[in-house]
Amino acid sequence: MNKINTRTELMARAIEELKKCDAYPKVGVVIAKDGEILATGFRGEVQKLHAERVAIGKLQANQLDGAMIVTTLEPCVEFHAEQPERPCNNLSDLAPNSSRNMA
Repeated sequence: MNKINTRTELMARAIEELKKCDAYPKVGVVIAKDGEILATGFRGEVQKLHAERVAIGKLQANQLDGAMIVTTLEPCVEFHAEQPERPCNNLSDLAPNSSRNMA
């Protein structure tokens, strides 16, 4: 895995992810722990899923514990037809020791 130590470098990687989007809003996400990127995601990578869900879905719940979620856009805070179970903002609740960093 890639070792990245600064929030700036992690955000730069999240921006690289958003460049893969073909529709607006363009969103990129990186999940990292101890300077290591665990997962990435972008809006449109999996149809009808937000970028946060894509990245989180690539990990086991225990991998999220203590991880940092870096996203280029605020996570949604409302329920959506495609994602009725919980807003993306609440997904990090799966790992109470995780943190979020937004552009």
